[in-house]
Amino acid sequence: MPNHSHTHVLLRRSAGALVATALLAGAITATPAYAEPTSEDLAREREELAAEADQIAEERSELEGQLADAQARLDELGQEIAVIQQNLMDTEEALEITRNDIAETTTKIDETNQELADKRTALGNNMRSSYKVGPSAALDTLLGATSFEDFINRIYYLDKISGAQADDIEQINRLEEKLTTQKKELEKVEENQQAQMETIEQQAAEYEEKIAEASAYYDTLGEAVQQKLAEEEAKRAEEEAKKAEEEAKRAEEEQERKEAEERARQARLQSSSVSTAINAINEGNQAPVEAPSGSPDVVANAYKFIGMPYKKWWLGRNYGPDADGFDCCGLVCTAYHMAGYDTPYQTPVAGLINWVKSRGNWKDCNLSNIDQVLNPGDLVFCSWGHVALYIGDGMMIHAPVPGRYVCVAPVYACIGGGFGG
Repeated sequence: MPNHSHTHVLLRRSAGALVATALLAGAITATPAYAEPTSEDLAREREELAAEADQIAEERSELEGQLADAQARLDELGQEIAVIQQNLMDTEEALEITRNDIAETTTKIDETNQELADKRTALGNNMRSSYKVGPSAALDTLLGATSFEDFINRIYYLDKISGAQADDIEQINRLEEKLTTQKKELEKVEENQQAQMETIEQQAAEYEEKIAEASAYYDTLGEAVQQKLAEEEAKRAEEEAKKAEEEAKRAEEEQERKEAEERARQARLQSSSVSTAINAINEGNQAPVEAPSGSPDVVANAYKFIGMPYKKWWLGRNYGPDADGFDCCGLVCTAYHMAGYDTPYQTPVAGLINWVKSRGNWKDCNLSNIDQVLNPGDLVFCSWGHVALYIGDGMMIHAPVPGRYVCVAPVYACIGGGFGG
């Protein structure tokens, strides 16, 4: 992954070389084949270049606003899909409980059927032992009465035996019906939970598509912003070169018109113009910031993971040098751990902020002064929900959002930062 700040420096140096070449070419041309532009012409051209640069800056600013909106939308989608994932896990757990209940109820039904068969067998044995075997057993029992009172008692006894048999059978049948009804109700619950789970899975799939679309849109905007930045810097370089040329022309017009002096003066002016143009183009190049001890290793460690996918904790291990993906916290903490620091691995962004503050390493900063406050290797907190590793020149390495990859990107927002070791 190329370093964008290096790309900007190369653009400025290339533009400086082009200006120097153009100015020197003008210096060695004795007799131009066309009318040289006056200082007023050059001033108008410079103003036009400035207007074009301002227009490009305005377009770039608008794109940056859209980029921030796209980032906010990605954050929003990430939070929404997290809720859906949690709902899916809860529904899966409830479905598993229902299936276990169905299995237990089925076992109870089988046990009840066996108990019913056992009771019927026991009652049959009891009838055979009490009244012998055959269709005349009950009649023989009644005819064997010795008195009318004995006859009534035998009828009562036979009736009690029959009633007890019916009660036992009915009791077991009622239990079986109850369990069967309970099983049907659980199966209905299972069916509803399965349908609910399929609905949630469909929602998750739809949100993943939305995240993919939003990520592609974000990437497109990011590329457009970088393109506008390059165009703006090139246009500013042209403006500065034109300004130098204008100043040189004004100086030339004020010189004496004598040919010898004019050639000598022109050579000096061209040489001065080249230096002025190159210096103007290189304005804003800052010397490398001295990093805290160990931070170059931290940055180098983070570069090793560029291209790794964004990974949430519920998808598996998302921290450590052997992880196959990272979230924002996992990435920066892994880079620090590999450099020998004890920054906590598993913690939310707020936990990292408190960690940095507790060690006295916190630095208040924002986008306007970030490069003067933070050093390469410091943590930079874009919000209370996102952290990255600052690498200098307004750039960072971070794990952006679900669906994207660890990359180098401009710092788009800043609430503060500091050394995390």
